Amino acid sequence: MIERRRFICFMVLLMCGGLTTPAAARDDPTPQVRHLMTRLQAALTPGRSPAALEAVVRHQLIPALDVEGIARQVTGPRWNASGPAARSRSQAQARARLEHVALVALREHGDEVRAWLAGAHLLPPSRPDPGHVVVRLRHPQAMPDEVRLWLTRGPRGWRVANATVAGFSLMGMAGTLLGPAAGGMMR
Repeated sequence: MIERRRFICFMVLLMCGGLTTPAAARDDPTPQVRHLMTRLQAALTPGRSPAALEAVVRHQLIPALDVEGIARQVTGPRWNASGPAARSRSQAQARARLEHVALVALREHGDEVRAWLAGAHLLPPSRPDPGHVVVRLRHPQAMPDEVRLWLTRGPRGWRVANATVAGFSLMGMAGTLLGPAAGGMMR
């Protein structure tokens, strides 16, 4: 089981992956990561309405994730054997569960997330392999000290394909993150 603080920081960094692809930033997602970090910090400001946080999660975080890839990871070999309706249902279940997990985590640990983001430094992106860009956020005085976002660009812009922090990977933990929703997928 992942301890809560690591999980929260993990989710925070996923939120930093909310990216679109304006013409000027096609090859560098850094400006969009900075923008989303600022939006998330504002949504987590004490006294802000819960609706502000929900809006950031629903309209920026979740669309920034490769939900299809996450659903595919959770369902494993059944994904290829299923039809379009089952795949669509799996994606909807994954989307709903990820949204719920993010909202609960941020409501319970918003101050910690906000403080982490305030001290984080965005490092220049690197290209470890074709089709991916890795964006690293480093915090010199907090745990975790670094989060890596693996981004891939598709027709809808940059999406978080995976994130790693403190030895944990989103794709490696997809079934755990989705919990009971993972068992019901593809039925």
